[in-house]
Amino acid sequence: MSGDQQRRLRIVATSAGHSWDLEERVVRASGDAEFASIPCATEDDLIRAARGADAILASVAPFTRRVLESFQTVRVVSCPSVGFNQVDVDAATDCGIVVTHVPDYCTDEVSDHAMALLLALHRRVPWLDRALKAGQWRRGPEAGGARSASYHAGEEPGPAAQLRGQTLGIIGFGRIGRRVAEKARGFGLRLVASDPNVAPEEARPYGVELVGLEDLLRQADFVTVNCLLNAGTRGLLGAAQFALMKPTARLVNTARGPIVVMADLVHALQEGVIAAAALDVTDPEPPPPDHPLLRLPNVILPPHSAYYSERSRAEVRRRGVENALEVLHGRWPVQVANPEVRGRVAAAAPAQAAPAASSAAAAAATPGSA
Repeated sequence: MSGDQQRRLRIVATSAGHSWDLEERVVRASGDAEFASIPCATEDDLIRAARGADAILASVAPFTRRVLESFQTVRVVSCPSVGFNQVDVDAATDCGIVVTHVPDYCTDEVSDHAMALLLALHRRVPWLDRALKAGQWRRGPEAGGARSASYHAGEEPGPAAQLRGQTLGIIGFGRIGRRVAEKARGFGLRLVASDPNVAPEEARPYGVELVGLEDLLRQADFVTVNCLLNAGTRGLLGAAQFALMKPTARLVNTARGPIVVMADLVHALQEGVIAAAALDVTDPEPPPPDHPLLRLPNVILPPHSAYYSERSRAEVRRRGVENALEVLHGRWPVQVANPEVRGRVAAAAPAQAAPAASSAAAAAATPGSA
């Protein structure tokens, strides 16, 4: 190996399961880096994969303090995702490692998905589809069709009330929560939101009243979960919170599974504490074959797909690599999960930073798609 090759930066991707052609094009276009894919599932896998690496593209494997303190050469852990809950951010800061993420790549996709699930719950679309395919022409009782029944029997022929005028409670009023509000207003929903990091005046332009979580749960006919998973939101919705909700309320979660205590949700759905749920995310993922969620007739379970479009998948892959290269080239990325690490690393001020990607890197990434 020549001296020039030895000096090349090394970026290691630790996820499994897809082609890395787009990432490799971006790395090659940088001119001074090489790319490797080493799938990791455990802490020990990550420790081994990071040997000699300058940057890590993070998988869902746990980047614990033990893992991060073992890194000898890694300067940046780049999460190609909105969330970064698999990384101990405080430990990364202590180790002088920058943690980046891409919080805005799928705002429209996730908010569209949340509204699609809300509408599916309200209009009973999956249930009606299954009934027709089973040979049951289910219409309202007034038309001589199926009898009215509860959600728990999975037989409700349609909504009891029109959507307009019902209350949507939005938990987490960041980018996605705000986009959900914009879209929900078009359906005539009354909007309330809960977010301890948002001031009331920030919510008013969206036609949203900012309230406490308990107040939101008591008022809402629908609840959407749009917050990050962190120490403050893990287990945020459990038995005590479901008990506050209306028995006709429906829950939509497109954020992270562990925000909801799954055992408590299952009980609430089985006992009629709340009416129904649509869960794009669960804990664990995927649910094992014997999980009770899979047997509940009042649950919609997409496979963690809210984020997805061809555009969004290509964008997050490209920007994940670009964020890593920014740090390795001594520039400060736009989206840093631990900005307090700045005093510990030699990175330029944002005003001095180059664009998020060089034109060469952007050109290299453009033809690719997920």
